[in-house]
Amino acid sequence: MQRKGSNDTRIDRITDYLNDSARGISQLRQNNLKIIEIFELLKNNHNNHVFVCGNGGSSSSASHLVNDLLINGKIKIECLSDNISTVTAIANDCSYDDIYSIQLEYLAIPNDILIVFSGSGDSKNILKAIDKAIEKKMRIIAMIGTNGGNILKKYKDTVVIDYLIHIPIPMSNYEDASVIFIHLLMDLFKK
Repeated sequence: MQRKGSNDTRIDRITDYLNDSARGISQLRQNNLKIIEIFELLKNNHNNHVFVCGNGGSSSSASHLVNDLLINGKIKIECLSDNISTVTAIANDCSYDDIYSIQLEYLAIPNDILIVFSGSGDSKNILKAIDKAIEKKMRIIAMIGTNGGNILKKYKDTVVIDYLIHIPIPMSNYEDASVIFIHLLMDLFKK
């Protein structure tokens, strides 16, 4: 049998987690106009491809976005982390830092779109993907969490990232917000 104090601590943890996730939803609400503009950019992107990437849970978010927008948005979209043979070949033969930038080098053309998900904002492979997208004259959307890391430091006051959404909450809660962001876009495509 659980002691009352032990349950109180667990209830506090659950409450804190849900409060942090609610802050993430509030941050998304503050970015309503950006989300609508991102939807419009994707919807009107008839001739170009959309590439999406992330690491760990953010890779799952990237893959989830592809699933939802390919079906509901009927757009040309590809998750750069979904082809494990390509990812592991580049990681093995070159560097894990290059797993996305090398793919973009050969697959992307000007006006294609890159969407990155990064909970930390510090992943070198995401930073290199953004740099490659800039070089290739792609449109860039970044959704970042926690303190924003190097992505926020490097690009916050620039115009090279078309849409930067920063959700400054803990990693797990950021991943919750990422899924809600994906479902907001899906919902806009469905209407």
